[in-house]
Amino acid sequence: MKLKALLLSLATAGIVVSLAAAGPPPGTGAEKAKAGQAKAAAAKAKAAAKTKAAKAKAKKQALLAAKEEATVLDGCKPRVAFILRGDFVSASAGADGTLVAMLVKGSNHHAKRYVGKQVTVTVGERTRVIRRGRASASALAAGDRLLVHVRGCKSADESTALYAKHVVAKPAAGDEDDDKDDTTTGTTTTGTTTTTTTGTTTTGTTTTTP
Repeated sequence: MKLKALLLSLATAGIVVSLAAAGPPPGTGAEKAKAGQAKAAAAKAKAAAKTKAAKAKAKKQALLAAKEEATVLDGCKPRVAFILRGDFVSASAGADGTLVAMLVKGSNHHAKRYVGKQVTVTVGERTRVIRRGRASASALAAGDRLLVHVRGCKSADESTALYAKHVVAKPAAGDEDDDKDDTTTGTTTTGTTTTTTTGTTTTGTTTTTP
């Protein structure tokens, strides 16, 4: 009897020890919350790294663009804005883009030297061209009135190459859009017929509509 009770006590103690050693089952609320926090932190760090890389890339591209512009302009300082207004003359292919010839009829203070002369500006890949919306230099046509923004050296003269940043073209007056619908107006003709009988005159009206 004592042996049986001893064995029972040992078995009970073993079960208690096993339960204590096992601890709480995996996947409890606390552990899930901790795992979620770690996952969120990792995602936040990844997003921050991606944003930082994008900013660094944009900064590098801006520096390269500035360097390219400085090279094109021979590194001159200061650089000023030339605003040219005039008529489109012609366009031809050039080494750095399309060469657009225009007759300058007006300008801002920095570009007065070009007024009354025909100048050539280069329209490249980075030039923004507007003609009834976004367009390219090939869309320019005879009779277009141009507004050209050039970034150049303040000390530039008539022999200095001009690289356009913006070109706005306004088609000549009377140049209608291709997508306009034709309008047809119909004409109504009214005729009058008179019939005469003895002692009585009757008048009738006939209307013809094409």
